[in-house]
Formats: sequence, C-alpha cells, structure tokens
Amino acid sequence: MLCAPVVCGAQNVWEMKDRPQQKALFNKKDRSKDIPYLRGAVPEVDGKVQFDTIVALPGKTRQQIYDAALEYLTLQTTEEGQIDNLSRVMYQKPENGDLAARYTEWLVFKNKALELDRTRFNYQIVAQCSDGSVKISIRNISYDYDEERTPIHYTAEEWISDEYAVNKKNTKLLPVSAKFRRKTVDRVKYIFETMASDLQK
Repeated sequence: MLCAPVVCGAQNVWEMKDRPQQKALFNKKDRSKDIPYLRGAVPEVDGKVQFDTIVALPGKTRQQIYDAALEYLTLQTTEEGQIDNLSRVMYQKPENGDLAARYTEWLVFKNKALELDRTRFNYQIVAQCSDGSVKISIRNISYDYDEERTPIHYTAEEWISDEYAVNKKNTKLLPVSAKFRRKTVDRVKYIFETMASDLQK
C-alpha cells in the first residue's frame, strides 16, 4: 500500500517503537559506523544469504516453544509496515516443531517532505523448535525497489552479500547497495532480539 510522504526521520515502524531515533549510519568523514556491517555481517549458507540464531529456552517443551513461536510469527504478519496482506504463516508442522512464515514489508531509507525512498523487503522466517531451544532462520531475502519509476528486483545474494556490498579492503560499504545491507542487518537483529525475548516469557 502506497502512502504519501510525511515529514519525519528515515525510520521504520519497528525502529520508532522500540529504539531511539538514530543519526545517519554513514558519514564520509567517519566510516567507523559501518564496522558492524562489513564482511561477516551477512552470512551465507551454501551460497545463499541466511541469518541463523539458536535461542536456549531451558525448561520449555517443544510444544510450548512452538505455540509461542507461532503466536509471534502470526502477529508479525499484521504489524504496521506489512504490505497488502502478503505476509502470512505458510507452513505449520507441530508434530515436528517446524514453522515457516513469509513476509513482504517496507524498509524505509528516507522519509521527508516530497521525498520517500523505500523498498519492498521480502523474506522468510523458519523456526525449528525442540525441547529447550529453537533455531530461527531468516532466508530467501529479496527486494523490489523503485516501483513508481523503474521497478528493479534484487536478490540478497546479488545485492547485499559480501561480494557485492563491501569493498575489497573491507573498509567501507559500496554505494547504493549499502543502505539495503544496513537496514537488512538491523531488521534481522531486531527480529532475533524481539522473538527471543517473547519466547523467554
């Protein structure tokens, strides 16, 4: 769903609700702020961009963890910023403790009067639950950008991977794709942190 630009910072809903507004992440005179986004920040599994984390949940059964993970993934499908009801839980297998959900949401780079720069962000979350822990993966990442003018589809592998987004000296991010890499890493970190917190309740 398209919305008119408003005067505010370049923040996504998930950033505004739970984090203080940050200053620009990149400054030509101070590239140290890019350090968290350099080589290794975007991991790959068998040549595909994939973020993984394991959350230890001692004392909780696989079913308890599964139920909590299903609630989190379901609630996220209706989070502000999700697009046109495209986000949904797509796979449920409680007997094995496995869940998967697909999301299409906005990543906002800049939102000012008469200037709105954003991309559709597509990704999948997979939760593999077992007694006492859950493995969470974020994968199948892609972007649909500049839809109002010249639509471009990028996969994470060709756009935010180390090969395409970081210079050879590993001292800075490359132009254009840098904003995608930063926002993706921030969004993944946010999902991992909030999902872990919810599951531990």
